[in-house]
Amino acid sequence: MSRAGNNIWLFSLPLHFGKVFVRSHGGDSIPHEDIPRYARLARIGRIKLDDVLTDDFTLDEIELGMCKIREGTVGGRCLIALCG
Repeated sequence: MSRAGNNIWLFSLPLHFGKVFVRSHGGDSIPHEDIPRYARLARIGRIKLDDVLTDDFTLDEIELGMCKIREGTVGGRCLIALCG
């Protein structure tokens, strides 16, 4: 996703030949379904969470984590540990 107010330009010719442009609304999730599904996929080796979770912060470091996200220096997803 780009920042609000940014335009995107795309080459539309492929759309005339059956290609489709699909969007994803970021943040749409159903936690009580998604979390168990991701846990199951990780258990059976279909996804590797170590490849997705690139940064972790303690609750005391949450401001640092938010700054890194805003700067774009977080390489994937970050984890905020709520307890020690």
